[in-house]
Amino acid sequence: MDYSIVIPCFNEEATIKLILDKTNKAFQEHNIELILVNNGSTDNTKNILKDLIINYPNARYINLHNNVGYGGGILKGLSCCKGEIIGWTHADLQTDPLDCVKAFKKFAN
Repeated sequence: MDYSIVIPCFNEEATIKLILDKTNKAFQEHNIELILVNNGSTDNTKNILKDLIINYPNARYINLHNNVGYGGGILKGLSCCKGEIIGWTHADLQTDPLDCVKAFKKFAN
């Protein structure tokens, strides 16, 4: 794995499938690992991740039973990355997760 992106998720049941679908092809092409961290969600985020993740070969998830805050979720995900270059982004899609591909391309040049 060359790159890893961590996305901490708290009550993001509405965006999980969108994130996975949006990133799947591009992340596979660029050898990017996607780590979704369920950060103590109280909605159905955990079950959605568990059910969907098997369909996305470059993605995996970490389940935290208790919310450890946004930064804590990022740090937990970063500690599990396999990529040589790592980063993170938001689960609510306030930023496009595909911007990571652009950033990694610039970094490689």
